[in-house]
Amino acid sequence: MDFTNGEPKNYQNLKEIINQLDVGVLVNNVAMNHEIPTPFILETDELIQNIVEVNISGLLKVTKIVLPGMLSRNRGLIINVGSFSGMVATPYLSVYSGSKAFMNTWSQALGAELKSKGIVVENVNTYFVVSAMSKVRRPSFLIPLPRPYVKSVLNKIGVPGGASWVPFNSNTYPPHALANWVITNTFPWNFWVNQALGMEMVNDGMKILKLDKMRSPTSFSLEYIASGSTSSEDFKGCLLTHTYPFSPKVTSTPHGSVWKWVLDR
Repeated sequence: MDFTNGEPKNYQNLKEIINQLDVGVLVNNVAMNHEIPTPFILETDELIQNIVEVNISGLLKVTKIVLPGMLSRNRGLIINVGSFSGMVATPYLSVYSGSKAFMNTWSQALGAELKSKGIVVENVNTYFVVSAMSKVRRPSFLIPLPRPYVKSVLNKIGVPGGASWVPFNSNTYPPHALANWVITNTFPWNFWVNQALGMEMVNDGMKILKLDKMRSPTSFSLEYIASGSTSSEDFKGCLLTHTYPFSPKVTSTPHGSVWKWVLDR
């Protein structure tokens, strides 16, 4: 099923299938992200619409299809696969970040509604996992392969772990739980939004994109809106690595200055 088109007939077909099944567990894991970290003003309308349709509308529609059966049986488990981007606003992934923030808040509200009905709702606060969407290919201490990550989640349903400060949230994969705890218990919130987490995620995305493009003989360009008197040196430290050659060109727009880098293999 293509969740980007949002066709009512597709959801009706899904509903007819679901009504014939005893669905005890629903995992809301379908999602779309930005292709690369991109300022909101430069993102395409099509991608914005697709992210909203898949990450928000699809989430609500599928859950509403499955929920009546769970209610009739007084049991069920709804796992919503969230993101650190929904916990801390992430610059240059603003639409995806907002959609995951919606999932986080909605999970709390839905969990409170269904708690007395025998249905458990859990928003699993996830950092990067090796996957096609994350574009991460190699596991590390903070970035696991899917199998060990899923095992960690399923072994501790109902255990908040590093996300204990938010109701109906969990984070039980140990490195992710530690990162979650550090974010919520150390520096002020604006630090993580404006300096640490947001820009590091952009750096991660740029490094991944850089590695992908190094395998291609073609050149490509990236455009970013710069506010105020931001210089290329400022961007050099936060949006691009020092090891990749680039030359910035600046043009004026109604929205501010646009720094354009042309990167060659």
